[in-house]
Amino acid sequence: MTQIALNLTGVHELGSGFDTLMAAARLADERGIDQVTIADHLGMNADAYAAKLTTGSNFPFAIDFAYYEPIATLSAIAAVTQRIRLSMNVLVAPLRPAILLAKQLATLDVISKGRLDAAFGVGWQEAEYTASNIPFQGRYTDLEEQIEVCRALWGGAPASYSGRRVTFRDFYSLPLPVQAGGIPVWIGLPASERNVERIGRLGNAWCPVPVAPDVLASGVKAIKDSMRRHGRDPSSLQVRGCIIPVKRSDGSVDLDASLAQIPALEKAGATIVHLYLYYYCKRWDDLGTIVEKLLKYK
Repeated sequence: MTQIALNLTGVHELGSGFDTLMAAARLADERGIDQVTIADHLGMNADAYAAKLTTGSNFPFAIDFAYYEPIATLSAIAAVTQRIRLSMNVLVAPLRPAILLAKQLATLDVISKGRLDAAFGVGWQEAEYTASNIPFQGRYTDLEEQIEVCRALWGGAPASYSGRRVTFRDFYSLPLPVQAGGIPVWIGLPASERNVERIGRLGNAWCPVPVAPDVLASGVKAIKDSMRRHGRDPSSLQVRGCIIPVKRSDGSVDLDASLAQIPALEKAGATIVHLYLYYYCKRWDDLGTIVEKLLKYK
């Protein structure tokens, strides 16, 4: 059975800001959506809007768009929902100290009673790293170390770790996550050769940017092969396939044509299908209709 995820970034613009985002999360939870996600940016440089993203399009949000911090936002969502799983699309993890990140995510897992899927990525905007006084070069290696640090701390206390940037011994970091075996780590990187090795070695799930079903299928196969090489069970891999907005000749987005991609994404290996509400939801009343149409694919 297909699972459905909704990205809530931008929903606050449909009404009264953050309260509207919370209302959307409650609606998704009550209607049976499986996962909600939030985008992450600590800040934006104006020149970011002139650059093409990896998806080939310009950045879709205005310069004064409000990015609510994902861990704080998901903590608020956890308090007003009961069953829906919580994730990011994706957290720019190296912008946060590894020890603090492990504590924040463990706390969120406790608040949500074990509903967190932690999605790690490295972002694309160098300005965020510069403003945070964190090197842009080496961010992939930092990401790997963060995942290792989190798992060391989530595995029990006291914990020890020795790495490139982080070292501790007999270190107590509590609370531990609720989920047995720790919080699932979703990795949002493109399926390059080096990233496939990273995901196969460290990830529980893959959550790439929107890609065509054939590209998704190729990535899934490569990652599962990598998991086998690392002695891991490839059947355990979760995959979040993103629906690419299909536009009409007048530039408007065709919801039904976009949703028609879902069977192909499933066939490509997606275990959960992800829709960015911002592209389709122009007023609050649209939300219920979109959710209803999505749930027909479950």
